[in-house]
Amino acid sequence: MTTATETPAAAEGHIDPAALVASVVPVQTRSERKTSFDPADFGTPTGREVNWKLSPIDRLAPLFVDEAGPTGVMTVDVEAPAAVEQLRLAAGDAPRGEHFRPEDLPAALAWTHEAEAPLLRIP
Repeated sequence: MTTATETPAAAEGHIDPAALVASVVPVQTRSERKTSFDPADFGTPTGREVNWKLSPIDRLAPLFVDEAGPTGVMTVDVEAPAAVEQLRLAAGDAPRGEHFRPEDLPAALAWTHEAEAPLLRIP
């Protein structure tokens, strides 16, 4: 006795179920990371993020609070040739903000709460 078997009209290959759920490709390089000077653009780290997974989040929690800390607690003394310039830059003064854009909440908070950032210009 023989039976006839029909081949499906269109045989589909295997599709990974995770590919059906996750349509967004994760960040692959540092240049693709989100950057912003606004702390509201970042979420508070939970410890599950790649950059925070080995960090004691509970002990670092004060770094994630959006409130100004003490000022004038750090001084910078530079002994250098006369050609080296030491300046303090207020927010909006160039070149402050042109390089090293914040990539996480603590960096954005530090940038926002620092009234004058130090700048050493070495020719």
